[in-house]
Amino acid sequence: MQKALEVATRAKAAWQALTELVGQPISIDLNRYSAEVHVGTLRDLGQVPGEYNIEPFPDISGEFPWRAAKVCDGVMFFTLLKQKEYEGLQCTSTTTPS
Repeated sequence: MQKALEVATRAKAAWQALTELVGQPISIDLNRYSAEVHVGTLRDLGQVPGEYNIEPFPDISGEFPWRAAKVCDGVMFFTLLKQKEYEGLQCTSTTTPS
């Protein structure tokens, strides 16, 4: 029983720390093979150190066909992008200042 309470306390502390870092995370997925944190926006993802990668995301609904992700110490932080968001990023990254 004591161990379960300790795990619950640590899980709540982790959620609080994430909230302080990225606002309200959408979800946290921990399993024996991976750890993932789904954040709400690209701005939230920007709070995590490192560069993000964008890759196709197999969204059945088609609403979010892209995923932007960063890996920090083995934990993947990601947000899903709509097509227009992705296109806006592509336009920004290919435009050079004059």
